[in-house]
Amino acid sequence: MRFDGATLGEPQVLLDDIPGAGNHNGSRLAVGPDRFLYMTTGDAGRGARAQDLSSVAGKVLRLTLDGRPAPGNPFGTLVYSYGHRNAQGIVFHPETRVLYIAEHGPRDNDEVNRVEMGGNYGWPAVHGFCDGDTSGEEAFCRNNDVVGPVTAWTPTVGVSGADFYDEDLIPGWKGSLLVTSLRGATLFRLTLSADGRGVVEREALFRGQYGRLRDVLVGPRGEVYLATSNRDGRSEER
Repeated sequence: MRFDGATLGEPQVLLDDIPGAGNHNGSRLAVGPDRFLYMTTGDAGRGARAQDLSSVAGKVLRLTLDGRPAPGNPFGTLVYSYGHRNAQGIVFHPETRVLYIAEHGPRDNDEVNRVEMGGNYGWPAVHGFCDGDTSGEEAFCRNNDVVGPVTAWTPTVGVSGADFYDEDLIPGWKGSLLVTSLRGATLFRLTLSADGRGVVEREALFRGQYGRLRDVLVGPRGEVYLATSNRDGRSEER
């Protein structure tokens, strides 16, 4: 929908027939530095879809701004990466332009992933790292060249929104990846490793102070906005 400064125009359908369910729907959006539209989709409750390259479920998709598969996509389709369960946050690194997503695990291994074009992130066979905490996980990782997460949480905290802090207003935060959590009711500040493939520090902020935290946004002056989600039937907070 085009916005003229006051109202929204008629909707234009870019993509339809995306599998959906009562949960596991993903559906976070970001326009990348390449001016393509990146979209997360959940597995819609059927994990096998995440490994099925003919399905758009359980994926990161890359589209042109008029809804076609972006040129250079690895499989000649909308699919950019696969093997995802339910990504709830999506953001590009302000300097490296690399894509990161925050993704719900089942009861273990919520993940932050560094998204690689054509990468297989393992779901449903792999939960988090390829460390053998799920039956058959290590063999699947070897046979399918699975990309491991940047960091993971067990038990799960319900990671949700994500944004990078690239400002100077809050001392010591510049370069941090901020990730909110629903069940955990916490804002996490992650310090990435030099190569961006791991986390060297994880700080928990505002734990339990505001209830379920749905999203985080860094404002133009370096201020940080948190969106709560306490009226979704899963919290006693109001």
